Amino acid sequence: ALLQAGAVGALAGALVEGAAPVDVQVACATALASLSHFEGTWRVSAAHRAKEFPAAVRGVAALATNAPAGVRISAVSALGQLLAGKGAASLDASTTDNAIQALSYMLHPAAGASREEETAALVALRGGSGCAGTLSAMRVSPTPELVMAALSADEVSEFGAEAGMVVLARMMESSPSAAEEVCVAGGVLAAVRAATAHRSSLAVREATAELLEAAAASGCEDCTMRVGHYATPVILALARTQDPVMQVRALKMMRQLCINNFNKFAMQKGFDVIQELVPLLTRPDVIQQAMVAECLAHLATTENAFYGENARALGEARAMKPLMVLAKSRDTTVHLHAVWALACMTACQGNHVPMRAALDTLLLVLEKGTPGAQRYAVMAVSNMAASDRTRDLLKTKGADNLLRKCAQANSGDRMMNDLVFRTALPNIKRNGTQVFNIPVP
Repeated sequence: ALLQAGAVGALAGALVEGAAPVDVQVACATALASLSHFEGTWRVSAAHRAKEFPAAVRGVAALATNAPAGVRISAVSALGQLLAGKGAASLDASTTDNAIQALSYMLHPAAGASREEETAALVALRGGSGCAGTLSAMRVSPTPELVMAALSADEVSEFGAEAGMVVLARMMESSPSAAEEVCVAGGVLAAVRAATAHRSSLAVREATAELLEAAAASGCEDCTMRVGHYATPVILALARTQDPVMQVRALKMMRQLCINNFNKFAMQKGFDVIQELVPLLTRPDVIQQAMVAECLAHLATTENAFYGENARALGEARAMKPLMVLAKSRDTTVHLHAVWALACMTACQGNHVPMRAALDTLLLVLEKGTPGAQRYAVMAVSNMAASDRTRDLLKTKGADNLLRKCAQANSGDRMMNDLVFRTALPNIKRNGTQVFNIPVP
C-alpha cells in the first residue's frame, strides 16, 4: 500500500530537500531501507524501481555524512540496508560512489566517528559487498586502506573486525589483481591483528578463514608469500580448533602455502611449521591425514633440499613413525603422500640411520604398493643405499630382488625402470653414494 501510494517519492523528497528536521530525515531513511527489502508482487513494483529511488539513496548518503553524532549510526545502518538490498544493482555509478564515499568517510580520522559508528560503517560496507557493482566501487582508494586501518586499530570491535575482513575477502575474490592490491596494502597483516585481538570469536574466526583462503587461492605469488609470512600461526591455530570443517579449511590453505618455494623455508625457519604439523598426522580423518602428509612432503621437496634443511627437520620432528603407519593406509591418497614424505626424509643422509626402522615399510610398498607410491619407495631405497649402514641392511633384506620385481611389474614406466637400474641397484651393488632430491608427483 505504501508503494502504491508513492511512499518512495515522498521519502526521497524529505531526504533530498533537507528541510525536515534531522530526526525526521533519519526516520525517512529507516523507512526507505525497510521498503527496499520488499520483494513486490505482480501488482506492486519493488521500491528500487521507483524513479526517485537513486535520489533517495543519495539523500541517505548525505545524511550519514552530516548527521549529528546521536543519530549518525541509524543513518549509516539505513544506508547499509539500501546497499544490501536488490536495489543496489540498479543504482547508477555516481549514486553508488556517493554511498561508498559516505561510509568510507566514517572510517577516516577526520570524521571523528566513535568506535560504534565505525563498526556500523564496516557492517554497512559488508552488506554492500554482496553486489558486484557496489564491490567494484569499494575497491577504489581510499576505501580498502580505511578498512585495513580500522581492522588494525586496537579498539576494533568484534562485529567490526568480522565485517571488515569479509569486505576485504570479497574484494580479493573478485580478481587476482584486486587480491594483490589488498595484500600489498597490508590486508593480510591487518586481518591477522584483528584475528589475534578476537581469537575467541567464532564469527571472526570464520571471517579470518574466508580472507586468508581468498588470498592463498588468488594465484598471486606475492599474496601467497605474504600469507605465509604473516598468517602461518593463525592458520595453524585454525587447524587446531575443535571444528572438523575449519580444520580441513586450514589444512587446505596450508597446502597452498607449502607449494611456494619461498614459503617452504620461511615458514619453517620462522614458525617451525614442520614440528607443528607432524602431530596432526595421527588424526583419524583420512582427508586430513592426506593433506598433512602432502604438506610435509611439499615442505621437504625443495630445489635446495640437497642440503637437507627441511628433510632433516622431518626427522627431528619424529615424523617417521606416523608416516610409516599412514604408508600402509588403504586410502590410496594417504598411502601415496605418506610414502612421498618418507622418501623426502631420505634426501638428508643424517636421517638414514634412524630410518632403518622404516625399511620394512618401504620394501612392503615396493612389493604391494600403488605404482605412484612404488616410485617414491624406489627413490627412498636408492637414497638409503648411499649410506654404508643402511646399504648392508638393504642387501640382507633382499632389496635388490624386490627392486627388480617392482621394475618388471611396472615395465611400461620408463622413469621407474631408470630409477631401479640406473640409481637404486648401482647404489646397492656398487656401493654408490648418489643421493638426490625427491620431486613432486
